[in-house]
Amino acid sequence: MKTIIILVFLAFIASLCLAQDQIYQQFPQVDTTSGWTLVFSKPNYSIDRLQFFPENTVYAVASNKSFLILMRSSDRGISWDTLSTPIPTGYVFFTSATTGYSSSDDPLIKYVWKTTDGGSSWQQHDRNSIATGPLRFADNDTGIIMAPSTTARTTDGGGTWKEIHSIADIVKLDGAFVNSKVGYGVGEAVGIFPHSVAGWCQKTTDGGATWTFVYTGIPEDISCCKVLNEKTVIVACRRYFVGRTTDGGNTWDSTKLVSRSSEFNGMSFADKGHGIIVGDDDNTGINPHGIIYATSDTGKTWQKQYSPIESSFSSVVMIDDNIAI
Repeated sequence: MKTIIILVFLAFIASLCLAQDQIYQQFPQVDTTSGWTLVFSKPNYSIDRLQFFPENTVYAVASNKSFLILMRSSDRGISWDTLSTPIPTGYVFFTSATTGYSSSDDPLIKYVWKTTDGGSSWQQHDRNSIATGPLRFADNDTGIIMAPSTTARTTDGGGTWKEIHSIADIVKLDGAFVNSKVGYGVGEAVGIFPHSVAGWCQKTTDGGATWTFVYTGIPEDISCCKVLNEKTVIVACRRYFVGRTTDGGNTWDSTKLVSRSSEFNGMSFADKGHGIIVGDDDNTGINPHGIIYATSDTGKTWQKQYSPIESSFSSVVMIDDNIAI
């Protein structure tokens, strides 16, 4: 698959940009071998999540150990602005180009913030739960905070949240919904045997109200996933495995793509066939180098793409079949 990529690279040394300041824009650096274009560099931050919407709006959540920055692009990732966020560090998820949610990673701060103007302003809502973890929404109304055992759920667009206890034994790293009902949660295996064994994920068919365990058979913790339809789910692991089910989680196949020292951190699909996963080839963090794999057949086979920079990748989003960030 021939893919033209726009690369968002967040390097390792610098300070926090002031809110609403334009992020430093570099002259594009194009590597004709890989197809990657370096758009800008934001030192000392890593991108935890990228989201794209058809209005050409892209959101990127960047963070270091102390600060969270929300970045927005209105031209498919070519130029970026920083936005104010209601909390120092936490989680952010957008359901549209204008509506998004943010929650703290501090269990003592029992609030969720909502924006309806693209992150320019935020309103506070009582979360009524100590749950902290990634935010994921099944539709405009139904969302969950994917904590290991105590989970918060909303069915009215963040107006109210209810605590549920049906998600346990997996420390959530990622999750995805395909519609208002069906979704998956993946992460590190913990808890009571057999769920303490790597390779487990969780599935919901009622919008996150209840969950069941699904065993993939992959001998590693699962770090990211993409639900393409009710039957087809792609997962990538902390170490070198990519897995796939085409029957709703009943059976799984897996492929080793990289060495044991490598790990995958992010995944995105433009349509039901074309996708990209990213990560790094040194999970010790001493000398990481980004890794990129692409598929054009719904994850059945993967092709390695050359990375022109020496940095790990934590997130990716496909704009269409030819452009990714």
